[in-house]
Order: sequence, then C-alpha cells, then structure tokens
Amino acid sequence: MSYLGFLSWLNEQALQKRLVYSKAKPLSSLSNFRIGGPADFVVWPLDEDSLSTLLVTLKEMNMRYEIFGNCSNVLFADEGFRGCIVLMDRLKSIEQYEDENGNVFVTAGAGVSLNALASYALQNSLGGIEFVYGIPGSVGGAVYMNAGAYEHSVSEAIVKTTFMDRNAQKGVLEGEEHTFGYRRSAYMKNSAIVTSATFMLKKSDPVQIKATMDDLMSRRRDKQPLEYPSAGSVFKR
Repeated sequence: MSYLGFLSWLNEQALQKRLVYSKAKPLSSLSNFRIGGPADFVVWPLDEDSLSTLLVTLKEMNMRYEIFGNCSNVLFADEGFRGCIVLMDRLKSIEQYEDENGNVFVTAGAGVSLNALASYALQNSLGGIEFVYGIPGSVGGAVYMNAGAYEHSVSEAIVKTTFMDRNAQKGVLEGEEHTFGYRRSAYMKNSAIVTSATFMLKKSDPVQIKATMDDLMSRRRDKQPLEYPSAGSVFKR
C-alpha cells in the first residue's frame, strides 16, 4: 500500500465530489467519549456508489480500514489508527411510501441520526419509532446492534435492510433473516455494511408522538450526564 498513491486517489475522488476526506484527523473529534489519536485518513463516502468504489480501492491497495457511523459507542486508542476510517454519516436520504393496505414504510440511509429519524416521523405524523429519540447513534449502527431504549428495540419496526459486503457486493436482509436479539443482529457475524433500513410505521396523532418523545428525553436527561463526554448507557443489564 502506498500512502501517497492512496492520497492521490482520494484527491481525484474529492475533485469529482464523490467523497470527502481528511488527513491526520484526531479521532477524539469524532467520538462521543472525546478520546483517540489521529487516523491517517478519515473518509466520508457521499452515496452508495462512492462507498462501493472506496471499498474496491481499499482492497486493491491492501489498506487497513474500519467502518463507523456516529462513533457514539467507540473507544478510539490514544495512538490513533494507521489506515483509513470510513464514516457513513453522509448517507442521509429518507424516503417513504404507502402500500395498498395503508401501511407506511420509511427508508432511511445508514447515516441518518436516530434523532433525525424520530423527528421525520413526527413531522409526518408517524408513530412506532419515538423511543429512539435521544439515542446517540445512526440508523446503520442501530441496525447493527439492534439499538433500543425503554423496553423497545429498532427490530420492532424494521422490515428490511440493505447492505454492502466487503467486496462491494450489494444485498438485502428481510424479516427474520436479521436474527435480531438483545443488542445483536446478523450483521455482527457477517461483517457486511448496513447502507439503509426500512421501518414500518403507523399514522398517529403528532401531539401524542411529541409528548412521548419529550417524556423520554426528559427521563434521559434526568438519568444521564448529557453535558459530559459520554455514550449514554453502556452496561448490559
């Protein structure tokens, strides 16, 4: 692997507006714990095509890399990371559609924050995902670990996810193929990268949705020191 060769490739891709990158970026600036030394490269793909091209190039150049979302549950080492950190938080598309039975489905990119997802649902009077409001993570990470709070998990609403494997091949998981459990999913074993998730939500009263979100955030503020570097609750009960 050539450092200069990879840097030259990144410059070319950035000029084509296919990705954004940074050199020697302190990982402490990315983590909710605010710890970690510099990474050689931090790269933000701007869409699935640029992610695919990046994965192929990383493999061809034998470049060490790791994939992250919001970095809210990550402890970066003080010595930093020799290689490339790939962040998915620019994949922020949100779309919705309704089937012939009146079911509403929202598809969110892996980089959509859970707060943004909950706010989108509120704005569109859609219930069923209120409990994610305040969780410091993104859709991709939430799928990976089946994130949740207050006796609920995202697996209750997820019907389908799309992914890309380490060879840049796309795929889909549906329903029970996710093998969701308490803070686990099939993605913990298959090493694939979540690119989007589709949630089945229901038309609901926005006033009640907002009241639930406000109540959960109030409870979170009462129990967790949100003003300090933190990742929220990190201990398994």
